[in-house]
Amino acid sequence: MSLQKIAIVGARVIDGVSPRALRNRTVLIVGDRIMALTQGKGAPRGYKTISGRGKTVIPGLIEMHAHVVTKNQAMGREVVTTFQSGEENRRVLAMYLAHGITSVRDVGSPIERILLLSRELNEGRVVGPRVFFAGSMVAGKNPEERNQSLVAEDAATAELAVKTLADLGVDFIKVHTTLEEGPLRHVVTQAHGRGLRVFGHLWKTGALEAVKLGIDGLEHVGFILDLSYLEGAMAPRTRNDQSLDSLATWPIVDLRSKKVQGLIKELARRRTFVCATLTIHKRLHGVEIEKAMRAPGLEGVPVEIVAGWELIRGLWWGSWTNENFWEAAEGFRRMKAFVGELHRAGVRLTAGTDSMGPYIAPGAGLHEELKLLVECGLTPMEALKCATSVAAEALGDGSIGRVKRGNVADLVILDGDPSEEISNIRRVHKVIKGGVVIDPHELMNR
Repeated sequence: MSLQKIAIVGARVIDGVSPRALRNRTVLIVGDRIMALTQGKGAPRGYKTISGRGKTVIPGLIEMHAHVVTKNQAMGREVVTTFQSGEENRRVLAMYLAHGITSVRDVGSPIERILLLSRELNEGRVVGPRVFFAGSMVAGKNPEERNQSLVAEDAATAELAVKTLADLGVDFIKVHTTLEEGPLRHVVTQAHGRGLRVFGHLWKTGALEAVKLGIDGLEHVGFILDLSYLEGAMAPRTRNDQSLDSLATWPIVDLRSKKVQGLIKELARRRTFVCATLTIHKRLHGVEIEKAMRAPGLEGVPVEIVAGWELIRGLWWGSWTNENFWEAAEGFRRMKAFVGELHRAGVRLTAGTDSMGPYIAPGAGLHEELKLLVECGLTPMEALKCATSVAAEALGDGSIGRVKRGNVADLVILDGDPSEEISNIRRVHKVIKGGVVIDPHELMNR
């Protein structure tokens, strides 16, 4: 059977690495691969033509921080993690793809659930993006997410956790909040010995300590600085509630302090990736929360998931005073300034949202994340790299994230130019995943 041939003719192309958009280009696709990127040529004989006039072709976007099979709900006075139903999960996966996200990095889900989903996606039984997964997270004793964590308390249990996950075929190792410095050292050593990278949402181990141990990436910029970074702090982290500690730290932390600047330099020197997840921190800090409840894309989220978010809203922000909101907003402003400093120092930033966090729509949330990165001082082209070529580097997969010969044909065709105005990223005309052309409106109306 002959392979399908597609030519996108006369488009503006953002290839994921060039400093500016390439004009009047033709992208040739054969099967699931990009065969050529040429200038000013029409479609060769035998190719199905897609007009690129007035449109922009970009690499398929990569959501670098998501949980694709779980959801957050309020039970009593606590926020708990539960599982999406099969129908909810199909809807969520379709939403990612319809918004131009062709790859998702799942940073923590029960291993049996994510293995099943990966198999269904690979076999074509479910339509959605490619999923790179960590499976169960590696944490210390008393993990926050008991149903999706393996515990490492010493060298032996760290080695066992990494071996278990590696043997099951995970793409990377995710370490979580309660993991302490000693076991983390062993996790990093064991993972790197097996060719796996380690990314962490940390708390009991500080960011600088983890970076010096060789961790490959840090998750959640809002949790990188803690109470120990405050001038004159009498004690380190409270270790009582990380989100509350973050709210207490950011409104008053001095970003020019020697300790903060030292961390920035070390992150840059060691080429550590940072996935900022500004979108979830904007929610946790209550910034424009009423507007977030009406954000683009939320209309497609399953109603049961939205109902869970409504309960969380009352639990988290219900008792806040105007002063609480003001202080949190100031903290988020400083957080964005910190991200700008990371970027200017040369730290490698990737784009992720912590979907399915409260009021973060799958797919549309990443569009918001890119806008927030621009607000931090990145140019639109630099922000796009965070969700394309730099994200692919973090994943260790050179076949995605760029528009170039030989790469997988994961592309998005937009009705505007995001290099001029980042909000044009929302104007998705067509999505191409593995050489298959997808109409986003048809996909969402199935």
